[in-house]
Order: sequence, then C-alpha cells, then structure tokens
Amino acid sequence: MSKKLSLRQRLVLGASCALLVGGGLLVSAPRAGAQTPPAGQAQPPKKKKLPPGAKGFEQYAGRDASDKLVTGGATRGELDALSAALARGNEAYGAGQYKEAIAAFQEAIKLNPKYFKAYFSLGAAYEALGQYREAAEAYRHSTTLTPDPEKDTPDEVLIAYYNLGNAFANAGQHQEAIDAYKQVVARAPKLSKPYYNIGLSYAQLDRQQDAISFFKQAVDLNPQFELAWYNLGVAYSKTEQYAQAVDAFKRSIDLDQNHAEARYNLGLAYYMMDDRKGLLEQQKALLTAKPELAKELAKLLTQ
Repeated sequence: MSKKLSLRQRLVLGASCALLVGGGLLVSAPRAGAQTPPAGQAQPPKKKKLPPGAKGFEQYAGRDASDKLVTGGATRGELDALSAALARGNEAYGAGQYKEAIAAFQEAIKLNPKYFKAYFSLGAAYEALGQYREAAEAYRHSTTLTPDPEKDTPDEVLIAYYNLGNAFANAGQHQEAIDAYKQVVARAPKLSKPYYNIGLSYAQLDRQQDAISFFKQAVDLNPQFELAWYNLGVAYSKTEQYAQAVDAFKRSIDLDQNHAEARYNLGLAYYMMDDRKGLLEQQKALLTAKPELAKELAKLLTQ
C-alpha cells in the first residue's frame, strides 16, 4: 500500500500522468459564395495541416491532486458525542474505510449542523470514494460555515475551496470549479497550483486563450512548475501559436528531460513550423525514451 501524503504535501504536489488523445485531419468543403481574391492580389498563406493518420498533439497533463487527507481529530480519553463521532470518522478514513467514515461524519453533522470540520471531512471521504458531486456539496456547505478558532486552522477554509474546485472539476462542472479556485486565488494570490487548475478547466471548456492566461500566471509565480509549462505549450498548440508552443515545451523539457510527451509535442510544433532539423532532433531523442512516439514523428519526416 502506498504511503499517504500529508495535507500540505498534497497541496504542493501535482499529478504527473499525461492523457493521450488521437488526432486526425479535418477537411472542410469550401463555403458557398466564398470569394476568390482579385487577380494580382497575394493569396493568404495556407495553414499547415497534419497529414492523414497523424497522431496529433498530446493532451493536457493532469490536474493538481486534491487533498483527500482528513486532518485533526479529537484527542484520546473522555470525549463528548460530537468529538467521538469525528474521531471515529478520522480513524475509518485513515484505514481506508470511507463508507464508515461518511457515516461517522454524518453523525457528527446531526449532532452539530454548523460544524465546519464535519462537513469538510465528509467531503474528503466522498471524494476518496469518487463520489464527486456529493463531495462538492459537502465542501460547498463547509465554506458557508465559520470554523472553530480553537480546533480549525485558517488553511482549512482555503483547502475547502480548493477541494471544492477539484470535486467540481472531477464531476465535469468546470465553470463551478473555476469559481471555487478563484476563491482560493482571492485569498492566497501567490499560490501557483490554483492558477494551473483554473487553466485546465478553461481548457476543458475550450476557452484556450483563458487557459493560456492562467497557465502563464502559474509559471510566473513558479518558474519551476514543469507541468504548467507543458500545458501552456499544449494550449498554444491548440491555438496554432507554434513559436510560443516551442518555447513552452522547451522550458518543460529543461525541467524534466524524461518528459516524452513534451518532446513529442515539441517535435510536432517544429513540423508545423517547417523546422525539419528540430523535428529530427526530437525524433532521435524519443527513440529510447518512448519508441512509439518516435515512430509517430518519423512518419512526419517522410512528408
């Protein structure tokens, strides 16, 4: 069983998996009534397309992991009913018994419907089970309550909004996720992770320019944020800003020489810019790192 991460560790760690998507050539018929430029007038440059069967750009890397670790808990010894319920929930959560944890946290809520920590912990337990809509509702309710200054920390309200954003995003409710993450940004504007996750949700909504803006803010705050550079490159690629994409993918590779998808995307951007030398360089680099992606770039070298 893998070691559980602490609350603060989960805040600063990013997911590292890359999701792959296929790509193909989209061909559209000329629009009726389209006008041909007058004789002698320069033709607009044709946008370069990938050849039929080409794989296409790799998709965005994953969202920063939500904090799923319930913290705190009552002390041992004589406990009142509310503290005892929360303690049982924490113990069940720690043992991976999430349904039992949910029952205990719900019991704590019945005893005190205005208990911030009980709703916060209930959201974490639902999230651990993959019940993201229920998690979002619990986190959302926790943000309407006043934390106990003696038992709760100011960070937990921030984390509640952050986890609310992740729960909404995992449920496919990306505008709601953006709204929640922006609550984090308003309270802690120097954290790079919320900007990164906002960028991912904008990308899911196909608002690529907004995604670019927030990925750029993430790397401005943390120039070592490799996945943010990578995703910035993907967003630039999707808007056909290939020179900017090249710069972003290079920064990603500088920070992680083993990021094969970043090398593949860099090679693809070079292809779109008719830079055969750059394409060949990345194809060779992938021969041992990820041969299947090297094979895809090799196909483009024959074009």
